[in-house]
Amino acid sequence: MKRFKLFGSFAVFAATFAAPAFAQKDACTLLTQEQVASIVGVPVTSAKLAVGAVSQACTYRTAASGATSMGLITVSVYKVSLPTPDAGLLIVPGDTLTPVAGIGDEAVMDANTHELKFRVGDRWSVISTRGAPCAGDDIGASREVKDACELKRNAMLTALAKAAAATK
Repeated sequence: MKRFKLFGSFAVFAATFAAPAFAQKDACTLLTQEQVASIVGVPVTSAKLAVGAVSQACTYRTAASGATSMGLITVSVYKVSLPTPDAGLLIVPGDTLTPVAGIGDEAVMDANTHELKFRVGDRWSVISTRGAPCAGDDIGASREVKDACELKRNAMLTALAKAAAATK
């Protein structure tokens, strides 16, 4: 409940001072469906934009889904200028962050949420591969298979973030 109250207050503040450049860049323009399909390795069937008070998200639905994969890749763009990813919006207590070089001006991978958060100028974006497909990653799969899928999803995440960060 405390997290919701903090986020709600921040959302009102952020909506009031939203960066004007946000309206010029929607989340679905950072990556094309073809780029996502090429990186993930399966066709993308749709890309849907959702606009919120402080962010917008583009959800790419892939042709793959299974017991542990919804076949979804999400790209979110935040309309507020934050000095760091932990400035009250992108990071929650308990997240495990690892700096990632070579993506935008600054980037961190969150091991707990399978997200890569990166900054280009004053725009923070978040890419999630939690729903990315991985062959054999089904309920009851061995730890070895699950670990291999985790590495594959992290590689997808890094490639998607590099491509999105390169979008002007």
